[in-house]
Amino acid sequence: MKIEQIRIENFGKFSDKTFNFTTNQTVFYGENEAGKSTLAAFISQIMFGFPNKTTKKKQYHPSPMPSLFGGEIVFSDGNSRFVLKRYLNKKNRR
Repeated sequence: MKIEQIRIENFGKFSDKTFNFTTNQTVFYGENEAGKSTLAAFISQIMFGFPNKTTKKKQYHPSPMPSLFGGEIVFSDGNSRFVLKRYLNKKNRR
């Protein structure tokens, strides 16, 4: 599986942000607080679920909480494309 694209609606410091991956290898680098760990957390939480209030994981809800939180990851296996979407809306906030 290869990640082709990441679309972030609202997550941590990112809002309406898209990352396209066109090469076989991508490296994220930058200053402290540039968003590297936030992007890694986004991938993890889209794949495995958002933490709830009882977990010790850091929550990346922007403040103030937007009406829609989350995003999408587009994968491919060489033959097929898949889109994994996970959103949390303000009404269903855990």
